[in-house]
Amino acid sequence: MIKAIENVKQNGVDPDKLAKTKSNLKYRFAMSIDDPSTLAGSLCHYIMLTGDPESLNKLYTLYDQVTVDDIKMVANKYFVADGLTIATISEDKNGGVK
Repeated sequence: MIKAIENVKQNGVDPDKLAKTKSNLKYRFAMSIDDPSTLAGSLCHYIMLTGDPESLNKLYTLYDQVTVDDIKMVANKYFVADGLTIATISEDKNGGVK
């Protein structure tokens, strides 16, 4: 995991993969609202948080604006060794996953 994050810090992410991820977020949500009650429930959540029914559209507009450089900046700012917590899942007291 640490190697992957360090790679993102240095090289960013594949722009095509980023575009596909943004598309997946948008269209997965769109496909999930397949009836009026589901739409109302989803919209209600965003209205509760912001008071604005347009906040849902604004969220996906913000997702569309995320760039490779934004991801690199966030990785460099927040994924730093000073704040790193390491946990080991283990069958025994010595650690290590088998």
